[in-house]
This record gives sequence, C-alpha cells and structure tokens, in this order.
Amino acid sequence: MFTGYYDKSDRPIFTGDLVKFRCPGFSISGRGIVYQTDKNTFAIKDNRTECKRKNAGRIYPMYDDAVYTVIR
Repeated sequence: MFTGYYDKSDRPIFTGDLVKFRCPGFSISGRGIVYQTDKNTFAIKDNRTECKRKNAGRIYPMYDDAVYTVIR
C-alpha cells in the first residue's frame, strides 16, 4: 500500500519497503521496514540486529521533514 511519502529520488514508498531516513536539523535517523499502524498512519520498525544501542527494535513514525531512501 502506498504511504503518501516519496524518497529522495521521487520513488513512492510502500508498506514492506526497507528504507533509511534522516531528519535534517535533528539528530534522528534510522533504518527499517515500513508498515501500516492504522488506516492512515504508517511507521518504520528498526530491523537492525547488529545494533547494540537502544535503536534495535525501535518504532519511528513517518516524519514529514525526513529524507527517505528506499533500499529495496
């Protein structure tokens, strides 16, 4: 399902896509799988297993000002 967001190359982002993102001006970045939380809301679940920091398994909302890159 299309999320309404596009990556930096103007590719549409769909649920199930693996994406990485960063928010300019903030120290927020992450990588994970896009999924739907409810009817019109999407989030990214961090899927990194090698990360021993607090980010492993973290849920990020889809930020309007973030720069996204679809990995696959």
